[in-house]
Amino acid sequence: MIHYATATPKDIPQLKSLWEQSFGDTQDFLSPYYTEFFIPHATHLLIDTHIIAMTTLLDTTLTTSTGDHLPMPCHYAVATFPQYRGKGYARVLLDHTDKLTATHHSAATILVPASQPLFTYYHKLGYIPAFPIAEQTYTATDIPTGTPLPMSSVTPDLYNHTRRNLLAGTDFI
Repeated sequence: MIHYATATPKDIPQLKSLWEQSFGDTQDFLSPYYTEFFIPHATHLLIDTHIIAMTTLLDTTLTTSTGDHLPMPCHYAVATFPQYRGKGYARVLLDHTDKLTATHHSAATILVPASQPLFTYYHKLGYIPAFPIAEQTYTATDIPTGTPLPMSSVTPDLYNHTRRNLLAGTDFI
């Protein structure tokens, strides 16, 4: 019978297999992730006789332009084993976890689709684009010769402080 559960360390081999089949990541990525960053109680599963689908709910907060802080968990690594895709299992799991977050007074849940077709899929589930995502890449030839580029390492606290100051007055996660 299909049921919900949170992950345990014994689930890691199946989760690694699901992740590999869904996202194509190698063991070089997966091993450190499951050793250093895996949060069993935040990883939600849909199970029959074995795992069918997973999502991890990361604790994130929406900071509004007025400075309010609203809990807004982020779905990370939503995945379904290939043989179960197209049968509504991811939808069932997301519906379940969204109900759980609502009981904890979360404003909403968010996710970042990995590809354009997934935007269409998640739109059908009620998700809408809300925050722009921008990425820029620079090479050494993009920087004028002689331009000083002082670099130094920063602590996570200093990075977050600087980031919050730069984004103040906007809505951000």
